[in-house]
Parts: sequence; C-alpha cells; structure tokens
Amino acid sequence: MKKLLLTAGLAALMLSTSLSATDDKAADAAKAHRHGLMQTIKNSALSMRRILTGELDQAENYSALATALSVSTGIAVDAFKENTVGKGKGHTVAKDHIWDNWEDFSARLEKMDVDAKALERAAENNNVGGSKNELVQLFKNCKSCHDEYRSEH
Repeated sequence: MKKLLLTAGLAALMLSTSLSATDDKAADAAKAHRHGLMQTIKNSALSMRRILTGELDQAENYSALATALSVSTGIAVDAFKENTVGKGKGHTVAKDHIWDNWEDFSARLEKMDVDAKALERAAENNNVGGSKNELVQLFKNCKSCHDEYRSEH
C-alpha cells in the first residue's frame, strides 16, 4: 500500500512539474510572440515616419510598411489575451496590470488596430504625404498605451 501511495505521489509530482514546465514554455512563447508583433508595429511605424520626413528614401515601400503594421495590430488583441503574470522565465516590458484592466487595455489595442487600418487605406499607392495625419494619430495612441501599460525595461 505504501509503495502504491508513494508511486502515485511521485507520478503526481512529476506530472505537476511537467505541466509547470509546459506552462512556462507556453508563457515564454506568448511573451516572445507579443514582443515580435510589437516590434513589427514599432519598426514599420518608425520607417514610415522616416520616409515621411525624407530621412529614408524608400517611398516605394510605404504601402507595404502600412500593411505590415496593420496586419500586426490585427493580431495584437489575441496575442495579449493570455495572462502571463508570474509565468515563464522570459522578460517582458508589459506591466502586470494589463490583465487587471483588460477592458481598457484591449480597447486601446482595438483603437490602435482601427487607426492602423485607416493609415493603411491612406497610404495606398505609396501616398506618403496623404497619410501624415493617420500616422500621427497612431503614434499618439501608441504613446498613451505605453505610458500606462509598458515598463521602461
């Protein structure tokens, strides 16, 4: 009987350790996924700003950058749904209170997506000058969300 209980206890411990490791891997994968999406959004928007200001001579890629940005913002809400607070070993700059204030945070992500779609439409046919207002609006929304939900490091 002791042997059976010991075996069952060890099996339960091994299973919980295995599930914990799986949870950590899943949390780290979710964090990496979110980070990649946000980097695509950031890099696309910054390249668009550089084209707009004349710092970067890549106007022929302006619409493609707007599309990359728009596709990424469309995925962002789903990418942040999993609460990874206290899970995994990977680093994140997302503040823990995202999930305590999910309604506000997800609304901000959805607003960013709406603005990104408007920017994508305005940037059609590499229309650099005709999309300035939409790009400025997108940067304002990014900043307001980062001020509230993103840590410095």
